[in-house]
Amino acid sequence: MKQLTVFFHGWRLADIDAAAVIDYINHRKAQGRANATINVDLAVLRKTLRVAQELGKLNTVPRVRMLRPAPPRAGFLEKAQFERVASALPPDLGLVVRIGYTLGWRLSSEVFTLTCRQVDLAEGCLRLEPGIAKNRDARTAYLTPELVEGIAQQLTQVKDLERRTGAIVPWLFPYLRGRHIGERIRSFRNRWEKAYRIAGCPGMIRHDLRRTACRNMINRGVPERVVMQVMGHKTRSMLDRYAIVSPEDLQDAARRLSDKSSYNLRATGDLVAITRHE
Repeated sequence: MKQLTVFFHGWRLADIDAAAVIDYINHRKAQGRANATINVDLAVLRKTLRVAQELGKLNTVPRVRMLRPAPPRAGFLEKAQFERVASALPPDLGLVVRIGYTLGWRLSSEVFTLTCRQVDLAEGCLRLEPGIAKNRDARTAYLTPELVEGIAQQLTQVKDLERRTGAIVPWLFPYLRGRHIGERIRSFRNRWEKAYRIAGCPGMIRHDLRRTACRNMINRGVPERVVMQVMGHKTRSMLDRYAIVSPEDLQDAARRLSDKSSYNLRATGDLVAITRHE
C-alpha cells in the first residue's frame, strides 16, 4: 500500500486507468522489483478500486492484468552442504538454521520470534501462536531428538543470561553478548553469507532451507497434508512450489526402475504379476 500511495499521491481514483496501471508497473520494474512483488501491489490496487466501485465512488474499474511470475527458485541444500554451513555458524545460529532445515519454518518471522514459553520439551514440540506465522494460523511441530537436545541447551543459555543480567529474557534466541544483549536476534545476514562462503555453497539463501525441508519430508514418506501442516502451507499449489525434484531424485527413480535383481516378473494370462524378493 505504501508504494501505491507514493506513486498515485494526488490522483483521483477515476483517473487511474489501464495506462496508469502500466506506468506503475514500469515504475516498479525500474526499481528492480520482481514480477511476483509487483503482482502483490496490483492485487491491492485492484481490490482498492473494486471497493471504491462498491461504495459508489467509481463507475468502472480498469482491468488490472497480472504479470507472469518468474519460475520458483529451485535451490536446496544436501545434507553434507547443510552440515558445513551449520558448523560455520555460532551454536545458537546453527540451531536456528537446523530448525529451518528440519521443519521448514521461516527464520525471520517464525524461528527468531519464538519465546521460551512456546517450547514444550515434555511434549517435544514447538508452538506458534495465532498471528505470528505468515498465514496467521497457530501451528505445532514435533521435534526430532537432535532438535530437542539443541533447544534444551539453548534454554540453559537463556537462563544463564538472565542470571548474568538480572533481567527476564523471554526470547529463545536473544543476543548473548554485546550492546543488544537480551534482545531477540532479528537477522544474521552477514553471518549467513560468511558461513555459506566458508562451506563452499555460493549463492545459497536462507529460504533454501525451507525448500530443503519440504523435499526431505516428502522423500522420507511424510504425507503431504502433514508436510503442509508443519510448514504452514494452505494450498497444494504452494506445496508444489517447494517440493523440489533434484537430479539425484531422478537418478534414484531410474535406479529403482532398473533394479531387475529385486523384482521377478511372472506372466499370468493378460496380466503381469510383480513379486518383490525381500
